[in-house]
Amino acid sequence: LLCHATPRPWLEHGKKIEVRNAGTLFGPLSFRVDSEASAGTIRAQVQVPPRFKDGEIRLRLRHPKEQPVRELKDIVGGEARIDGEVIVIRPSSASVSLAAQY
Repeated sequence: LLCHATPRPWLEHGKKIEVRNAGTLFGPLSFRVDSEASAGTIRAQVQVPPRFKDGEIRLRLRHPKEQPVRELKDIVGGEARIDGEVIVIRPSSASVSLAAQY
């Protein structure tokens, strides 16, 4: 579960969150979230840990104005679906990127 308790102000327009090589049971994980909230988009990129197989990564993107995710676009490297504020990602490659539309 990534960004589960992220304060909403951290995802205001123009801000980013970046984590590099965080230790997990599956190996190092990196991710980056870039906010274009004023334009209705928050983008995310996840570098999947090398030993991660057949599971889901949950990414919570809390819009600063409490808007719901309406659509996912530009999904590369896997499949994704919306579950409230959480985006459920099923990676099919070592890197996944997507854009959440609000």
